[in-house]
Amino acid sequence: MISQILPAYLYQQYQGGIAPPAFSNGQSAIAGFGIAGEAIAGASSLTQPVPYVESFFDAYNATAQGYLDQINSLNLPIYTKLSYPLLDWVGSSLYGQPRPTLTLNNIQLVGGIYNADLYDTQVYDGVKIQINGIAITAISWTNGVVTVTTSTSIGVPTGVQFIGYIYGCTPNAYNGLYQCTQTGTYTFTYNLLNNPGSETVLGIVQLSAETASDDIYQRCITWNFYKGDGFQFNINWLKRRIIRFLTGANGVAPAIDNTYNVSVTFQSGNNVLIKIPNTFESSVAIYLASALNSGVLQLPFQYIFTIAY
Repeated sequence: MISQILPAYLYQQYQGGIAPPAFSNGQSAIAGFGIAGEAIAGASSLTQPVPYVESFFDAYNATAQGYLDQINSLNLPIYTKLSYPLLDWVGSSLYGQPRPTLTLNNIQLVGGIYNADLYDTQVYDGVKIQINGIAITAISWTNGVVTVTTSTSIGVPTGVQFIGYIYGCTPNAYNGLYQCTQTGTYTFTYNLLNNPGSETVLGIVQLSAETASDDIYQRCITWNFYKGDGFQFNINWLKRRIIRFLTGANGVAPAIDNTYNVSVTFQSGNNVLIKIPNTFESSVAIYLASALNSGVLQLPFQYIFTIAY
């Protein structure tokens, strides 16, 4: 990074307080580099003492250096230190990656009534788009797995994973944002470590898509542009990227000693199963799964990746 400008300056004979010779009309008494030299070079004669002219060059150099310092202080390429809206400009303009909306597989979300809400009333960094909730008719817990039955189909094919938002249930431990797996036309499951107990109030399930927060946006940029893993796709490349996404807050690349705690298994056909232990924060793992399903993170298109955590 350039930290010092190439300064404009007077010719040697006009420096040091020595009075210059007289010049006839049409001749230039001063010459220098850059705009400052050109600004004075057209004078027909020099009548002011040299120190005044030197002050002009000093002022010009100080102003130019100030502009350069200001640009450098923005740290534009260092997206890990930025936030909205400058982060979005840098991500789109310098890295070619706009802030993603983490969609749910290929599901078409249903929007609200046109002009129902005022413009600019939503917080940009964390907007959620959701379809209307679907009533839950049954919910139960068995051996770490919650099984949910809905009143109507939520439109997700059997076997497909999606991000589901459960709310309104009692006990409250059933509620939250989970990675779910559709197991039938009206049923889906999600993992829950502890038994919440028998339900007393049935709630609602919504499919959710989110505009990525600054933190998740920065992690996505790091996944796609980090060069330290090399350019050849292999198991170690994939596992290092997964750990970096899960542990690198704001896209900062942490030191990775090993990748033993992440499992990658190639199953039948082109299916790849990624298992993440509960030592990693599950809320970040949800966004990793969503980013993979949405195609935000660059991976070989020949494979179908599924995340279990």
